[in-house]
Amino acid sequence: MITTQQKTRKSSQQYTVSSQKLRPKRTLKRTLKKPAAAPKQTPQKKSSQKQVSQKQVSQKQALQKQSSKKQVLKKQSPQKQSSKKQSLQKQALKKQSLQKKQKNSAKKPLSKSSAKKSLSTIPVLSVQNLRKSFTIANNKPSHILRGLNLVAYKGETIAIMGRSGSGKSTLISIITGLEKPDDGMVTIDEENIAAMEENELTAFRAKKIAIVFQQFHLISHLNALENVTLPLNLIGEKEGITERAEAALTQLGLAHVKAQLPSQLSGGEQQRLAIARSLVVKPSILLADEPTGNLDQETSQKVVAQLFDVVKKNNVTLIIATHDLELAKKCRSRYFLEKGILRSF
Repeated sequence: MITTQQKTRKSSQQYTVSSQKLRPKRTLKRTLKKPAAAPKQTPQKKSSQKQVSQKQVSQKQALQKQSSKKQVLKKQSPQKQSSKKQSLQKQALKKQSLQKKQKNSAKKPLSKSSAKKSLSTIPVLSVQNLRKSFTIANNKPSHILRGLNLVAYKGETIAIMGRSGSGKSTLISIITGLEKPDDGMVTIDEENIAAMEENELTAFRAKKIAIVFQQFHLISHLNALENVTLPLNLIGEKEGITERAEAALTQLGLAHVKAQLPSQLSGGEQQRLAIARSLVVKPSILLADEPTGNLDQETSQKVVAQLFDVVKKNNVTLIIATHDLELAKKCRSRYFLEKGILRSF
């Protein structure tokens, strides 16, 4: 008899046999290898390849543009080349016309705007650390100027006020070179006149410095025209003397009295004649010491109006020493001389 244990053994043996028969097929399927897949590219490698290709494309495009430009330049018609030449010629003509305008404007009297520019760029007078003293009773020195400083620019008008005896006339005399300072430097057109010899100073003063005093100092036996031509003769001018003198008389409204002697003229006419004589040489600076001191109010107003008009037209630097506040107000810069120094007001 077959027991239950034997039956179970047989069934387990059969299961193992069948499983052994089936296993080789499964192992074959597992051992079959698939072909290796291509390695995946990283995003960095892809971007670098794209950049390289873009660079190659841009280089090709640049070469194509250069070749096209060369072809266009080669194909340009002679008409276009001539038009370019014409435009260059027009530009050159414009430059020449601008240069001519600048030269002509330099000869003409300056306008207000150009005068302001010249004031800031062209110094005519420079007074530095000026000192002057006089000996009075008991051999005591009287210090008139104590380290005075002053700068004047081309076309500028300056008024110097002060009490009697404050040193206004002394300052004017030193600037004109008629007196020597004890110390300091006076420069006109970059020339130190305080260091000049007498002959050199006289020649320099005749050409560069004009002076108008309270007294007229006209030559009594010479007529008005001859008085005005005198400075031109002194500096050695030979051509156009009469014409220049007549023009100066006309500017000051004295053309009708050119043949008359100073004694035949009024006080206002004599002062205007003195101004015409001082400006005929076209000086760099005009110094006036109380120019209206001997004139009545109405006459002085007329003389002052003509003086400022002529100074402006000729672009001359004007320095006036005066007691007249109304006259001082007409000047661009105003100073008060006190205790040997200048104070602006």
